[in-house]
Amino acid sequence: MAKAVGLTAVAAGWGHSVQPIQDYMRRECTQYFDTVEDFANFLLSPPSAL
Repeated sequence: MAKAVGLTAVAAGWGHSVQPIQDYMRRECTQYFDTVEDFANFLLSPPSAL
């Protein structure tokens, strides 16, 4: 739903290792994070210039 209305959707991939789910989430989400550290870096990084 987020993608359909133009919102950023992120996936937390560190909770499972089911390949079809990972593939789907990588395809459908704006960002996919393999680790908590990667997600934290994304959240704490300065916003991109428009």
